[in-house]
Amino acid sequence: MKLKINIKKMSRKQNEITQIEIAYPNEIKTVRELLTETVKIMVTEYKQRMDNGELLSVLSKQQIEDKSSSGKIGFGINYGKKRPNLEKSIQSALECFEDGIVVLFINGEQVEELDAGIFLKDGDELTFVRMVPLAGRMW
Repeated sequence: MKLKINIKKMSRKQNEITQIEIAYPNEIKTVRELLTETVKIMVTEYKQRMDNGELLSVLSKQQIEDKSSSGKIGFGINYGKKRPNLEKSIQSALECFEDGIVVLFINGEQVEELDAGIFLKDGDELTFVRMVPLAGRMW
């Protein structure tokens, strides 16, 4: 099953939202399963980018202009040696959802329960929003 995930580009000048398409290998029945599978896929891709970091790609003029508007021009390579821990990443994502730090929208409708049943089909649109407190401390 392929789902579309909306991603906001970090930029001072542009408010652009792009979509990536992710193929999920297993059927997903709950929000917990969706978050877990999404984290697994993203951590695996991140580790692959770390492993292939020695291969530098050439940036086009348009890519340089796009990256300069956000304040950083880079090749997307992680030069650190610390690899992400999959179990900790999954636990962190689940806690962020439960605490309201991350909000999930499926086809424009907010999902609030971690163990809520969901029915996804090819082409459904997911939006993860990271909430930021405007003032003060969270605790």
